[in-house]
Amino acid sequence: MFVPRWQWSDFEAAFADDDTQSLGPAGLWVHSWMGKHDEALRLGRRMTQLNPNGSGAHLLLGVVLAYAGQLEASNASMQRSIDIAPANTLARAWLAYNQIAAGNAEAAVEELQLLERLLGSNRPIVFLPELAYGYARIGRREHTERLFDEIQALGDTADFSAGTWAMTYLAIGDEAEALQWLERVAEKARNHEPDQGYLNVMNLKMNFLADPTLEQPEFIDVLIRIRGD
Repeated sequence: MFVPRWQWSDFEAAFADDDTQSLGPAGLWVHSWMGKHDEALRLGRRMTQLNPNGSGAHLLLGVVLAYAGQLEASNASMQRSIDIAPANTLARAWLAYNQIAAGNAEAAVEELQLLERLLGSNRPIVFLPELAYGYARIGRREHTERLFDEIQALGDTADFSAGTWAMTYLAIGDEAEALQWLERVAEKARNHEPDQGYLNVMNLKMNFLADPTLEQPEFIDVLIRIRGD
C-alpha cells in the first residue's frame, strides 16, 4: 500500500502535464484534499474518458464527486465501477457513505452489511474504522461496538496507525482519545512522516458525512494542521 509523506506539491508537479494514465488514488484525491474540487473533477473525468472500461477509473472519479457533494453522480460512477468489477469493495463502501451523507440510514445499513459480507473474515485493516464510523454516523451503536472490539483485538497483533485509532475512537464517541491520536497525525504531517491511516484521517478532514463533532473548535484546529505542503 502506497503511503504518502504529506508532500502534496510533489503530486501537483508530477501530473502538471495531465498524465492521467498514471495518476493513482493519492495523486487524484490530493486535489480534493487541497480544496481544488474542480481540478479533481476535471482529472477524474479525463481518467474515465481515457479508460472507460476501467473499474478503478470510475471509482476514483466517484470519490472526488462525493467529496464535492455530488452524490447522485458519485453513486452512478460507483455503480459503473461495480458493474465492471463486482468484487470492488471500495466502491461498495462509498455507496454506503453516500447513503449516509444523503440521510438514508436504512439503505446505508444494507450497503454496510453487504460490504461486510463481501470483505469476509480476512478484512483489510483500513476498512474496519471506516465501517465502525459509518455505523456510528447512522446510530447503529451495536455494530460500532462490535467493530471496536474487533479492532482492539487486532491492535495487539497488527501495526495500527494513528489515523486508524483516531477514526476508531471518534466512532465510539471518545472525543478526548480521538483528539490525542489526531495530534499524533498532525505531528507526523509536520515532520513528513507517513501514517498508514492517512486515508481514514483525510476522510475525517473532508467531513463529507457532516459529523458535528468535527465542527467543534478543537477538531477544526487539529484537522487544519493535518495537511500536506
